[in-house]
Amino acid sequence: MEDAKLLFEDPVGAVKALGVPLKVLTLGREGAVAFLGKEAVRLPGKAVRVKDTVGAGDAFTAGLLALLLRKGYGKGNLPLLSLPDLKEILEGAIALSALACTVRGAYLPEKGLRSWQVRYLGDEEDLARGLPPL
Repeated sequence: MEDAKLLFEDPVGAVKALGVPLKVLTLGREGAVAFLGKEAVRLPGKAVRVKDTVGAGDAFTAGLLALLLRKGYGKGNLPLLSLPDLKEILEGAIALSALACTVRGAYLPEKGLRSWQVRYLGDEEDLARGLPPL
């Protein structure tokens, strides 16, 4: 959100007005908002003990993309994204971003990342069957 404020007087309104099927804006500790067509999903941030915010935006984007792909959404069918799927995807991206804030530097803690992968990408067996690690 801070970066968006440098570009737009009304970041949420500006992002909402973009002419693409899915628009997402992170709101720092306040979470994130996503617009899908005329619908909006806004979820709160996840409370963690913050050590550093470096890499949080990258982790959010990586989580968002990984979850969209895991659920089978890509450029061709993004307009078909359901609101329940969007909510789950946004929740996972926020969780990964929060995880990034628990360590110094642009890294993710290995144990926390593994737990995130199992929770949001699938169980250990799914991962073992060939889902590439993030």
